[in-house]
Amino acid sequence: MSFVGPRPCMPALQDEFNEDGRERIKISPGLTGLAQTNGNIYLTWPERWKYDRYYVENVNFLLDVKILFKTVLIVFMGEEKFLKKPDA
Repeated sequence: MSFVGPRPCMPALQDEFNEDGRERIKISPGLTGLAQTNGNIYLTWPERWKYDRYYVENVNFLLDVKILFKTVLIVFMGEEKFLKKPDA
């Protein structure tokens, strides 16, 4: 397990994966990830898998640093401050 990467999941959930979900298991799971810093519990599983797929396809050191920094901010300031709201 690494610091950044898709969160691990229960093996039984893998049966429900769409293509995005299957891509997420190509790399090691992490303690935090792109989905966790962009809505986490407010996201549906397919939305989380899209974030995880984006991470798998674009993994790099700078992205990891951004995710770690945002994770620290979320821990101290709360997740609600970082939710993306649709335009009215």
